[in-house]
Amino acid sequence: MVRILLMLLALMAAPTPALADITATYHNQEVGGSFTIWVADNGDARLQFSHQEWWMQIVGGEAYAVHPRAGTPRVSSFANLERLVTELRPGVPPAPAQEHSGLMRQGELTIAGYRGIAYYRNLPPPPAGFTPPPALVVSRDPALAALGPVLLRRIEFAAATNRLMGLTIPPTFAGIRALIGDGAALSFIGFDLVSIDRSPIDPALLRLPAPPVTLEELRAGGMPNIS
Repeated sequence: MVRILLMLLALMAAPTPALADITATYHNQEVGGSFTIWVADNGDARLQFSHQEWWMQIVGGEAYAVHPRAGTPRVSSFANLERLVTELRPGVPPAPAQEHSGLMRQGELTIAGYRGIAYYRNLPPPPAGFTPPPALVVSRDPALAALGPVLLRRIEFAAATNRLMGLTIPPTFAGIRALIGDGAALSFIGFDLVSIDRSPIDPALLRLPAPPVTLEELRAGGMPNIS
């Protein structure tokens, strides 16, 4: 018994292995678009949609929008972008905050080899013989946990800027933090996970390509496209 206890104590004292880098690729078969999430073992990350001219980077816990352009790319913090939106929309009341996601849990699905809880839009019953795709599938696999916070940060930015501009927040976005929680999305609004890569990520890919612009420089240059 004493020997077993000593072995358990030795295991508890052993250093915890470092988290590995992870790259996840998602594809939307209907529209042909895709997006990729890169997450390093230190938490720095990048999320890039194929159909958008900018991408999100998280460095040291802060989120930034990177707009590539001739010369020096423009790097703007999410905090400054949200503040600028409020300045450019004086007198426009924010859209009402939504507390419910409008999504209903219904069974489980396997996507790219991972099992997850499926959520469907709360819509009238579809025609006989037609099965609508899920709006969200969430995995609780610890191996994918690093992906969840990155996608959530991007979704929250979109919801926040839409709300500040007085635009309606898509019901799928509202309350999604509670649904994903500490999990990871296997499917999100038509984008399905297609591959997971554990190869080391090139550090340059996750490095900000230029110093972030100040709020004053952002005001002078005008609001970049963040749609």
